[in-house]
Amino acid sequence: MSRRLNPEAQRCVEEYLQAIPYPVERRPLLIPEL
Repeated sequence: MSRRLNPEAQRCVEEYLQAIPYPVERRPLLIPEL
């Protein structure tokens, strides 16, 4: 599990996960690292 995303990018990802109606368990294919 290599962290390719920057801290700032990670924040955007977290906000994105909170924004989407789908549960966090179903992670989008855009961020397989998480």
